[in-house]
Amino acid sequence: MPLTATIYNRHDGSTETLPADQAALKTYYQRETWSAQPLPPKDWEREVPRYRITRSLRPAQFPRVRLENPHTDLTCGDSWQYSDRHYEAGEEIESKCWPHPSMYPLNYSAQRVMAFFSSAMRSRLTTSPWFGDQVRLDDGLSGPLPKLQTMTSRPAA
Repeated sequence: MPLTATIYNRHDGSTETLPADQAALKTYYQRETWSAQPLPPKDWEREVPRYRITRSLRPAQFPRVRLENPHTDLTCGDSWQYSDRHYEAGEEIESKCWPHPSMYPLNYSAQRVMAFFSSAMRSRLTTSPWFGDQVRLDDGLSGPLPKLQTMTSRPAA
């Protein structure tokens, strides 16, 4: 029995199931139209991330750390930097803050935040992935480069 793969149309959301080799060729040569990955839900950026607490977490020792960028290392594994209270294992929460690495994402928005948080340079992150009324995953390293100002040797008048 030949292997099959399902591919997704980026424009209308339709799917096709093809033999795996044909699906690979179609997603390679028609990548503007077809994708091997399912499309994200509509308006996922506006959905508040939901997580399941997998182990008991307590707030950080000093409340001021909630106002700081994410710490790059965890000196205490059962302490969540952005926690406002003690959380028991198994609780489900909504949070606009950066997650603790042990949390399990429950919706697409949380999956994207967790993946970004796990791969980004934390010292470059903002204090929250939530900006205005949506998720904004930006580490300050992507995007257009700032324009450099030209220096003149003339003194200012």
